[in-house]
Amino acid sequence: MKTISRAFSVVAVAGVLAGPAMAATIHSPVGIWVTNGGESKYELTLCGDGDDLCATMIWVNETELGQKLKPYLGEAMLVTAPRVATQKWRGQITLQGHTVKGSIEIRDANNIHVRGCEGALCQGVELIRVK
Repeated sequence: MKTISRAFSVVAVAGVLAGPAMAATIHSPVGIWVTNGGESKYELTLCGDGDDLCATMIWVNETELGQKLKPYLGEAMLVTAPRVATQKWRGQITLQGHTVKGSIEIRDANNIHVRGCEGALCQGVELIRVK
């Protein structure tokens, strides 16, 4: 009985010591991000009460798609996006003049997935950290 009790104690202590190392890393969304197609860049900041996410389009390239986006330079992409989980925000996203329901999820330190839905039609884009 003492051996079993001692074994459980060792396992419990090992679990406590390993806990912080196994905890999920939290990444900040604050920075400059480019779409995976390279047609536009966005500056992401924390806003509102400091826990909401805001994004502004700050650059477009010279491609046909980039030029379609040009009228939206300097505009906010996220109308309201409160945090709903550790690394996820959900709210209203404005894309090319259309406001849709959307979500933003940090996948890792350098990748964010943005998804916008209008009714049953959804589209997503990956953002890659520039700085």
